[in-house]
Amino acid sequence: MPTKKIIMENQKINSNRTSIAVIVGGCSEDGLFAANNLLDTYDKVLLVDSDWNVLKAAVEKINAFNNQDKLIPIKADLDSSRDVAKLACLIHYRYGGTELLISYESDNSGKHVNLQNALQELQNA
Repeated sequence: MPTKKIIMENQKINSNRTSIAVIVGGCSEDGLFAANNLLDTYDKVLLVDSDWNVLKAAVEKINAFNNQDKLIPIKADLDSSRDVAKLACLIHYRYGGTELLISYESDNSGKHVNLQNALQELQNA
């Protein structure tokens, strides 16, 4: 069973910036439930998982139900340093960072730590 881990929770620095929540392991039942609930709080919710077909279908269903395009599917394998770097750059440069990073990894492997470290390095640069 996936374990929820709130990895980063930051105050919104610039009120003009889009607020972002990132959910790792987003295709899990808990990840999808969290995403649906966070849509009212955040401007964009990035749902990250490695299975593109399941991810895309889930996002289309939730966005259609909520009649909005605030949930964004991101295919990434956090075992891949290349995927971690690309995801961190996307979050940092396109959205200006994230206010919330939640992990619902089914294997409790701590893959989210690589993403957390990459985001912190970009923020400190």
